[in-house]
Amino acid sequence: MLGDLSYSIYMTALLVSLPFNRVPVLAANRAGVEITREHVGAGNPHINYDFGHFLLNDLYSLIYLLAVVAVSWITFRFIEKPSRTWFNGKVG
Repeated sequence: MLGDLSYSIYMTALLVSLPFNRVPVLAANRAGVEITREHVGAGNPHINYDFGHFLLNDLYSLIYLLAVVAVSWITFRFIEKPSRTWFNGKVG
């Protein structure tokens, strides 16, 4: 199943990450809590989220991965698969 979704995962991961990167920051700012940690690795600055407990960090990652797979399945089912069928009908 993931093999079938691999192109959709590739195409939608960035789109799903945009709200996942913004919503926690907005919520934390409203609550007056700092959740971002900046560090420099290999000369490049990186911003990581730290929700305080490693299980919360893991839960955030799991929810993100599930959202990527869900959105990818939707785009595969309703965009990629019908497009392939249409294109194959025109070519073949």
